[in-house]
Amino acid sequence: MEGAAVIQSHFRGEVAVCVSWPGEGRDSVVPPAAPLRDVDWSERRATCWPCGAKDDPERKKLEEEPESLPDPLHEAKVEETYLRRTRRRPSEELGTARRSLRIEKLLERMEREGMTSEKLLVPAFEDEARREELKKLEVKVESKQKETEHQMEFRKRIQERTRRMASVKTHMSYKSIVREYGEEAEEGNLMELIERIQKIFQPKHTLRPTGTRRKFESSVRSIRVHVSVAKVYEAPLRVDPRAAAAPAAPAPLPPRPGTTWGYQGGFGGTKPGTLFGAEAQSHQLPEIVIELTLQDFQGNLLFRRTDRARKSTDPDINQILELPLHAGNIPGQEELTQDSLTKYSGELTINIFDELTQSIPSGREVRIRRQLRHLGRFVLPWSTLYSAKCSLKGNFLVDEHPVLFGYRPKVQKKPMVTTETGLPAPPPEKETPKPMCLALDVTVDPPLEHPTRVQPQITLGKEANMMLKHIQKWHDSLKSKHDTRILALGMDVDGRSRLICRYIRPQKPPEHISAEDPFAIEMAAKYVALVPSLQDNEMWNVDDLWCTDQEFLEIQCGDWEEHCILLCNYFNYIDRFRRERVAGYNFTDIQSYCVICDLVPEGEAVVVLRQDKTTGNCEFWHAIQGKCFFLPASMQL
Repeated sequence: MEGAAVIQSHFRGEVAVCVSWPGEGRDSVVPPAAPLRDVDWSERRATCWPCGAKDDPERKKLEEEPESLPDPLHEAKVEETYLRRTRRRPSEELGTARRSLRIEKLLERMEREGMTSEKLLVPAFEDEARREELKKLEVKVESKQKETEHQMEFRKRIQERTRRMASVKTHMSYKSIVREYGEEAEEGNLMELIERIQKIFQPKHTLRPTGTRRKFESSVRSIRVHVSVAKVYEAPLRVDPRAAAAPAAPAPLPPRPGTTWGYQGGFGGTKPGTLFGAEAQSHQLPEIVIELTLQDFQGNLLFRRTDRARKSTDPDINQILELPLHAGNIPGQEELTQDSLTKYSGELTINIFDELTQSIPSGREVRIRRQLRHLGRFVLPWSTLYSAKCSLKGNFLVDEHPVLFGYRPKVQKKPMVTTETGLPAPPPEKETPKPMCLALDVTVDPPLEHPTRVQPQITLGKEANMMLKHIQKWHDSLKSKHDTRILALGMDVDGRSRLICRYIRPQKPPEHISAEDPFAIEMAAKYVALVPSLQDNEMWNVDDLWCTDQEFLEIQCGDWEEHCILLCNYFNYIDRFRRERVAGYNFTDIQSYCVICDLVPEGEAVVVLRQDKTTGNCEFWHAIQGKCFFLPASMQL
């Protein structure tokens, strides 16, 4: 009713109504049905509430409020008014009434209706719309004022730093620039700068990367022994007892003169080399399986086995087995040290088996029986692996059984040839079977430091003081060359230091060994190998002890040194006797020595080197086993 009274106070006659259709996106004024009477249109225009009411005191108050705002707010208000005017359509610019804020919000909501799912809230009255717009302007002005203050502060800091730098006349350094960010730059060298620039242009991944050596550990909590089994060579053939028990085919008659052996249509239809047909079919290829065993520090047995390889006498294994050793197995120790690893007496045993699968009929069922037949073994002591810097690789001989029933060595027979008369030649001699070998690569992870060898302490008594001082000086000169395997002194039974070279002297062998015998060298080696072997720490509770030949024969046991010294003395006596008294040896010059070397699987040992000075050929004799290894001069480095 109050709104109606206000309308009546402003309009006389018929009323013009301002109507807005939000769906059309525009507002329009509906003209009256008939012209208004008694109204001077030049003095009064038809306006609507609340668009009209210019004389309303509240409206005048709102119109005066922008004048009281601060300058930035007033500028923002002017800018907003300008933007509104530029958004108007040409029809509005021709004199139509200015839209209210509420109508603009309605239009904005209609424009966004199909674009977003959110609906814009429109105030119910124009005053609420104006208040909301003023709040937005105030927030915008405050943000502009804050940004202005920040910019002013930044400008002041820049001016202050420029003024400070201009007053300083010294040389500019990196610290004066980088100090602002809380980092202190060090003055670098020119060469370092060039190296850094070169690294920038270098490729990240080189084509040939250089590997770095792993660090050797002196004490660890646990180690892992990796055994890579590559191949087995010259495994024996399996003999089939059923084929071997079959009757042999009769031997063919010899051909007549003028005829030759033929592969087809010959005498009996046999091929050369197969005179006995059953023999060629009585052999089978073995199926190799390898087992590894190792005792830990408490005596528990660690066991690993490879998969069965294909049937072959030279099978490829190509498998890696791992055996762990932990320090927790040693009571009272948390880590494995050099002392504990040196005292560890474990042995890595590698057994080679032939896995035989048999089908045994039992009534309606057929049982499968698998049998492992032992062919040989290779034993690697831990001391050998530890002294070799925890890495061994190569082909190693396998200890085979002297007699192995059901198997025979692989021997290649030469084909039979015929003579000019047509008669067959005598059967060729069988080749000597090659020993069975095993290709291994044994490593320890992590790598351990090599145990250092301590030189024996010099004890006065048997040698002159001047001689001992000269020997000590000679040992010190060899330390720079990193050669620790040279020994000059040894402790005798009395605990005194003596020169080792005094133990080497020709000695006559026993009466049953004649120096004139062409096999005197082999007989002397066999005689020395009969003496039992026992380490010094097991007999005397000392690391190393040197005995003379007479003391060694009286004790009737000894280690590497005693066996090699006795055998070397026998060799020197026999070679000298032959050179002086036996015909045919006058121009020979053979000398024997004791050599410290590394043997596999024995480790560090002493062998006898028998060298021919004229030809350069060498023989290495294993004094404990009585075996000889020949090395011609052509294969020496």
